[in-house]
Amino acid sequence: MDVFRTEVRYNRCLLCFPQSEEVLAAYLTEKNKVGSSILVADRSLNEAEQKIQEEKLQKDALEQKNKYLEEHKKIQEQLILDQQKSHEEHVEQLKKKMEAELARNREEIQRTLDAQFKEQMQSIKEEHHAKSLQMQMQIDRIKEERSRQNQDSGGFLGFFFNVAETFFPTFSNMFKQM
Repeated sequence: MDVFRTEVRYNRCLLCFPQSEEVLAAYLTEKNKVGSSILVADRSLNEAEQKIQEEKLQKDALEQKNKYLEEHKKIQEQLILDQQKSHEEHVEQLKKKMEAELARNREEIQRTLDAQFKEQMQSIKEEHHAKSLQMQMQIDRIKEERSRQNQDSGGFLGFFFNVAETFFPTFSNMFKQM
């Protein structure tokens, strides 16, 4: 619009100045060159800005991708740590369970051994008691026989020979041969 006013003014003044049309043409040509330069510069700036904008978008996309990958990596690491912790807890629980089972087995074995020991001791006591009774019966029988023999042989010498014969059979055989 500014150019149009200028042209109208110029046409009024054209009558006053005959070379004015040439000056106007030169002026308009110069203005067109400057305008074209400005348009070229504007386009160059727009292209540069577009490139900058594209680079910025690419950079932002790359940063987002890296951020996503980093978060994904952290999540994976956390999952691995959680799995390791869970595994360690499971192993610890198994160890405790095995230790408890081992302790129960030891207690059971100890109870079994104690029961077997008591049974053996009872058996030994019973055997000992039976042998003791048997020996006591033999002693009583021997005493009874000696007592009868003493009555039959009468005297200390008969008793001595009977005892010697009981405990030392070869000794008694020697005296009988004499």
